[in-house]
Amino acid sequence: MADDLPPLPGAYAVQITLTSLCLLPPRFGGKAVDAGVYLYLGSAYGGGGIRARCRRHLSPHKTLRWHVDWLTSQADHLAVRAFPGLRECALVAAVVAAGGQVPVPGFGSSDCQTCASHLLSRPSGVIYWPS
Repeated sequence: MADDLPPLPGAYAVQITLTSLCLLPPRFGGKAVDAGVYLYLGSAYGGGGIRARCRRHLSPHKTLRWHVDWLTSQADHLAVRAFPGLRECALVAAVVAAGGQVPVPGFGSSDCQTCASHLLSRPSGVIYWPS
């Protein structure tokens, strides 16, 4: 799946399906997220671009380095979509405008001054890819 993505810089969306409660990193005080469908929005402007970053996110066995690793390593299903040339904050804004909810403030957005979170969900559990 990741090999189909472009090795270009830009943003990406990872749809994360959890069928059971999932613990969050210690930074979030032992909290967990409920089973459901979530959308993590990130950017990849380093070596290998979107393809390399999403390959890591799709790998089930990895060092838990980023907030999203805690979810992707326990996910029942993952899907990705690339948005070359875009920034993750633009994707976050599009999903929030379409009704996306912030389940965990500060998740994946520690260094972001704009977004409340880079992890979003919808009450219905249905995620629409931002366009």
